[in-house]
Amino acid sequence: TFREMNDKKSQEGVLVNADGDLVPLQSARRVESGTGKLVDYASTQQPRNSGTTHLVIKVDNEGDEQQIGEVEIESHTTLKDVRQLILKEIEVAFPDFVFLLNQVPIMKYEEKDRLAVSCLPEVVVRGKELKNVTPAGQFSKKVTSLSEYEEQKKKEQREFDD
Repeated sequence: TFREMNDKKSQEGVLVNADGDLVPLQSARRVESGTGKLVDYASTQQPRNSGTTHLVIKVDNEGDEQQIGEVEIESHTTLKDVRQLILKEIEVAFPDFVFLLNQVPIMKYEEKDRLAVSCLPEVVVRGKELKNVTPAGQFSKKVTSLSEYEEQKKKEQREFDD
């Protein structure tokens, strides 16, 4: 097992193993979990992309997704940051929206912990506002009269409050 250390003992091209011994990168290897294959350390290191990338923003309209724009993100950008970028850079028809991952809404408190790069190449948003659906059921006369009575009381209360 290898651990990297950022102190004066660590040098370029050298790793420090779990016992504290310096090991040259050319001889450093590890066993790949699952396959048991021996892998060189250099082949497991992925190049770090310090640049920015673009995240496509799509809107979910009852199953139909439409692209509304894209924002520039970095490797440390969270969904909370993406929310601010969307509100600032893209005109959205709804100011209050949720991010969808696999069609499941992400709660606002989860946004600060999820990196935007985990959603690449696109993220889907949906407005929180639900369509007003008029009830199709029939009300009896008694329920209708009770409803009208309550509306009348609310109207009288509002007049009293003004």
